[in-house]
Amino acid sequence: LELIDEEIYGGTAGCLSILEGEIGNDPFLVTNCDIVANCGYQSLLDWHKQREADLTILGVRKKMDVPYGVVQVNKESYVTIVEEKPSFNHVIVSGIYVLNPSVLELIPKDEPMGMDLLITKLLDNNRKVTCYPIEGGWFDIGQFDEYKKLVSHLENPNE
Repeated sequence: LELIDEEIYGGTAGCLSILEGEIGNDPFLVTNCDIVANCGYQSLLDWHKQREADLTILGVRKKMDVPYGVVQVNKESYVTIVEEKPSFNHVIVSGIYVLNPSVLELIPKDEPMGMDLLITKLLDNNRKVTCYPIEGGWFDIGQFDEYKKLVSHLENPNE
């Protein structure tokens, strides 16, 4: 384990530029510091390699409930649909990624870059980006409610 302190703030992706030429040829894992996930990291790495991806996002399936009625309107602001308290299913970005070292060449030096911009840059350059979806076992402990869920999960893992 080696701690590298960035001299200039680079963001989630920008700071990775200091790794170019330093980490060999194998895919590596990047995770936000406030994320806890039970995802089977070997399965995530295998997925990435099998698909010959440049970057893999660990995605989490989430159901989002809107506590209000939702109105859809057309260009003239006429209502086309009203849906009372709908639910939406999404795959969200977990904050955990697998990257090939070749991705680092797309990251500018000494310049902030978020992971969203790196992914967009990869897609714009016809590079392979995949998403490995999981159903649960993901906690963003930077959010107090999620932190409480993690504590409850650790105290009662079978519930």
